[in-house]
This record gives sequence, structure tokens and C-alpha cells, in this order.
Amino acid sequence: METEHSLLDLFYAAEAPYKFYKKNDFVVFSPECFIKIENNNIYSFPMKGTIDATLPNAKRLLTENLKEQYEHNTIVDLIRNDLSKVAKEVHLKRYRYLEKIKSTTHDLYQSSSEISAKLPNNWTKNVGDIFQNLLPAGSISGAPKDKTLELIQQAESDPREYYTGIFGVYDNKRLESAVNIRYIEKRNGKFWFRSGGGITHLSEQKEEYQELIKFMFLLFESICVIDGEIQSPLWHEQRYKSAFHKSYNEFPKNSLLEGVLIPEKLKKGKVKLRISYNQFEKKIEGSKYTSKEIKTLQIIESNSINYSLKYNDRKKLDQLFLKRNSCDDIIILKNGLVTDSSYGNLVFFKNEIGYTPEEPLLKGTRRAKLLHEKKIILKKISVTEIKEYEFCQVINALLDLNEGNKIPVDKICF
Repeated sequence: METEHSLLDLFYAAEAPYKFYKKNDFVVFSPECFIKIENNNIYSFPMKGTIDATLPNAKRLLTENLKEQYEHNTIVDLIRNDLSKVAKEVHLKRYRYLEKIKSTTHDLYQSSSEISAKLPNNWTKNVGDIFQNLLPAGSISGAPKDKTLELIQQAESDPREYYTGIFGVYDNKRLESAVNIRYIEKRNGKFWFRSGGGITHLSEQKEEYQELIKFMFLLFESICVIDGEIQSPLWHEQRYKSAFHKSYNEFPKNSLLEGVLIPEKLKKGKVKLRISYNQFEKKIEGSKYTSKEIKTLQIIESNSINYSLKYNDRKKLDQLFLKRNSCDDIIILKNGLVTDSSYGNLVFFKNEIGYTPEEPLLKGTRRAKLLHEKKIILKKISVTEIKEYEFCQVINALLDLNEGNKIPVDKICF
């Protein structure tokens, strides 16, 4: 994988219950506890089964899915057997309880169980033996453990090294550890993302593949709707097809707006329609549009930023936006040239002629339409040339020329 970020950047940006960073080697952001020990009790929380929480009847679909039931049963039995090697009074405290967790763009329901057991009072003298008996984590080995490990070794060509190992904290009284999944390592100057999932004889190949990529590389389109009428549909369709092809190396089978219905409550006034999508599905959200007042701009430089497609992940843009000081928005410079604001494309005016940067971060649909209509002109604009103009405007799918604030160049902070 390619990214402008360092492993340390990824560590700080990731949201997960457990995170670990090994300098210049790898980073882990794991949702899964391995074992927890406190008050002479050992706990494990096997996790198997997720579903998009926004789906109708999501909880029922997950709990009644036979494949998910069997997979969860298998891992619970495996963990109970593992814990019985090191402790007594093994007890299934909670079975297949659902928790709502956050992903980048969706809420998910995650199915977990809680298993506990009693350790001897002198367990602190045998921590190494406890791990020796429990490793590898049953959730990533499958069952029966010995046989599946043998099959994994035959099937995988590269050693796992730290991937699917464990990390944690131990203070001679309490121990908490996690499984090394959601793992990015650095090898020969490149980053490698390692992840996986469980399958059974009931698994459907297409369903497993869809689950794997469901929340990856999610893109979106922001579309202006005025009094129930979608604006610039052809320009959005064009960008959708281009972004889809660049992301998935194929063209979409359906149009972006196929099946999109505007609710009655959003058919008056200006509405922002957001269509998030990946290779298999779309998520549609709509809300009344309120324009952002922009009267001042702070110049920020970033030669590494890349936002050539309309990604849901805007963390880098958000980080730059935080550097705006007391200004309302930013002008992003890249290699000495003006690109965009954090909010949209820019148009600079001189003698009533509008010029837009030749190399924006993102080729916006409004910008493309205005260029096609010859209402604005392409021009490379360096930071030293900004003062040659009278004012600038921010444009995007919901802001046409003269709809936003005219920002005098003396309100641009250098």
C-alpha cells in the first residue's frame, strides 16, 4: 500500500481499543482482547461476526445467521478448552452479546462472548506458562487448533512474524493483552497491510469477499439538490465513473444516481445529498444545506498532501484546517502553487475574469462545469501572485460563483 503518512501518524490516527507501535517496524490497531487477568480471574472475549448497523433488522440478521452462529460456537468452545489448560471453574458468562462499534463511515454490530475462569493464587509466577498454553490465539487459528495451524503453515508462503501475535501490559498484579490484527508493517520502504477473517464450510465465497472489502477505500459524492431537482448529474456521474475505475480497476455496473429518491421533506430549498460508495454498495444521506461563511483565509503549505479522489477519509485535510489560526478556512499550497481550500476549489478574480488553479487537489464537479462553460480560466497561481488579484471565492458542488463570500486578497493571511 502507498501512503503519505508514517507508521507513527497511523498510530495516532487509528481509533481502536488496543494500539501498539514498534518504531519503523509496524503498527497495530486491534479491536480484540486476547486475555485479561485481574483478582486471580482470567477473562477472554472471543469476537466473531459483524454487520452494518444501519441495515434493516441488522441485529436479527446477525444473530440468526447460521454461518455466524456456527463460527461463534466453534471459537467459544476452543477458548473454553484453552482456558481449562491454565485455570479452573471455566464459565461462559455472556454468550453472543452485541456491541455497537464505530468504523470510518458506519456503525457496526459486533458479536462477542465473555468467558472467565479462576487462576491459582500464584499465577504471577507462571505468566510465561499461561501464554505458552494459550498461544496462538484461537480466534486467528481456528479449530481444531493443531490441524488448522498445520494447514495455515502449508498455505501461507510468508512467515507471520509479529502479525497475529499478541501485545499487552503486565504490572505483576494485573494483565491485559490484545491480538495483533489490523496490522501494518514496513518492509523495504513499503507498507504492507495484513488482515484476515474466518471461514467455515458454510461460508459463501462472494459474501466473504464483500465483507473483506466492505469498508475499504470508501468514496463519496456531495450533490446539490434544489427543490427536489438534482443539479449537475452528468458531471457527478462522470467523476463517479472515473473514481470507481481508478479505485477498483473496473467501471461501475450501475449509475451513481440509480435508485436515488429524494424524500418529500427534502424537496424544498437547497439540500446536500451525500452518496458514499464502494465496489458493491451505496449509502445515501441527505440534509438541509447551510453555507459556511468564509471571510478570511490562512495560507498553509503541504507538499505531501494527496486528495485526488473524493475520499471519506479527510484526516489530512482536517489536520491542515486546524492550522488556520483565527481564519475561517485555508489555502493549501503544494510545491509553491495554490491548490484548493479545505472546503472546495478556488477562483481568483482580476478585472472581472475568474482564474482557477491549474493543479487543484480535487477536480470538483462545479469547477469542471464552469470550465466547460468557459466562465473561468485555468492558470498556475503561485503564492507570490496571489496579491495580483482583487478577491477570491470558494466553489464546490453546492456553491456556485457569486453564491459564496467574495474574499479580498488583503483578508488572506500569509
